[in-house]
Amino acid sequence: MGIKGNRAISGGLRAIIDYSPTKVLSDEKANQSQIQLQSPERVIVLPPSSPGSKGDEGMMLGAVTMFSSGPIVVLNPDRCPKIFEPLLQYLNPGNVPTWSQVIAQARLKLAASPDISEIRGPIHKFAPVLRPSDVVLCLGADLLDGTCGVGAALRRLDFMYRAQQMGIRVTAVCSFRQNVNRRIVAKIKMLTSCQFYLRDSESFANFNSQVGMPGKYFPDISTIFDAQGSTLTGPAATGLARIRELRSSDAYLVGLNFSEQSFRSFYNLHSNFNRRKFVASVVQRVFDRLPEGHVVLISNDVRNWFNLPSDARYQQWAKEFIDQRYGVGRCSVWEPTATYPENIVLMGALDFVITGRMHLAHATVRSNNLPLIIMGQGKGYSSYNKMTGMYESFLGTSKGVVTKIEDLPEAINWILQSKTELLAKLETRNAELRREKKALLPEFKLSLGLN
Repeated sequence: MGIKGNRAISGGLRAIIDYSPTKVLSDEKANQSQIQLQSPERVIVLPPSSPGSKGDEGMMLGAVTMFSSGPIVVLNPDRCPKIFEPLLQYLNPGNVPTWSQVIAQARLKLAASPDISEIRGPIHKFAPVLRPSDVVLCLGADLLDGTCGVGAALRRLDFMYRAQQMGIRVTAVCSFRQNVNRRIVAKIKMLTSCQFYLRDSESFANFNSQVGMPGKYFPDISTIFDAQGSTLTGPAATGLARIRELRSSDAYLVGLNFSEQSFRSFYNLHSNFNRRKFVASVVQRVFDRLPEGHVVLISNDVRNWFNLPSDARYQQWAKEFIDQRYGVGRCSVWEPTATYPENIVLMGALDFVITGRMHLAHATVRSNNLPLIIMGQGKGYSSYNKMTGMYESFLGTSKGVVTKIEDLPEAINWILQSKTELLAKLETRNAELRREKKALLPEFKLSLGLN
């Protein structure tokens, strides 16, 4: 299907540059002469949602790292009607943080502290905030292709269209699946001056074949944030010390993450009974294959909504089942409020990670470790295309994307038996990624009017 796998981006970097306007990167003088841009007064960043997702946090940290020299306005989109806002503190334990607080907690190593302001509200009310001198960066993630609902995609695309009508430069970074809704494709075709950057080769091919206008490739924007040398404090530091003590045993240390997205790809009836059944079926297969193993339960999202429990809630269900079925002490619960860089540090301390979230798998490969991804097909929700695109980009195969829970033991066998070969591929791919990012970042910045 177009460009595939690891070759899609190593040899694939040349193919993508040749196919799209990024080929001007080969000639800096051409860039300077062909593109005369005025620096924006403000950068408007539209994140996927309000804080709570570590994947969204990673993308925001990447954006702030890139824009640290100028004023940033974060448009914090609500996910519930305004009438229910007083209930947020009960739906999400503790106070709902702002993106500014999340960014500060990550302790970015920047030359200057970014000037960040924040506006919260429904997306359709954000357009009056815009000024003609702004630029807009939409962190589209898996929202712009309708994976999280057609309405969510159209609201963001409508906002981008309003910005385009004002003459504002608009850039979007996202995935793109197969068979995207026609209304979404039609709206994207109206964004004639918007630059779309696809974060994996499969998304790149899907976008160009369905939309009929050239998208561009850029690695996931979270990679702009350098997590090397991140230090842990508080509960995360205590938890990591405990996990490292377990390394002295011969037992495998397995990171295990459950998410509502993964659950819904296997079940049509979204009940807590089925959620516990899903957790039990995965845990049983892990311990069937690794009877002496120790499981580290990981959350990559702490947001709770009606009939949409957080990863942290799944942590609790998994611990209850493991304690009852296999005995207390067979699992550890990783601090659910740990930051994105703290999660990357944890990934490097484990033997491998099983997850239903693309960005946790992404954090795992950034720590030079190997993930298995659990994502079904054919149910009401599935982000299978996004998962295979990510996996093929880093490891040249989609074999690590498990679409049937009963196949998990076989996948564990594969990752353990092939670990040396896979880690060598990953090391090569991470080095290629650094070169790609260095080559493509100048053009990406130019799309936003940045030097």
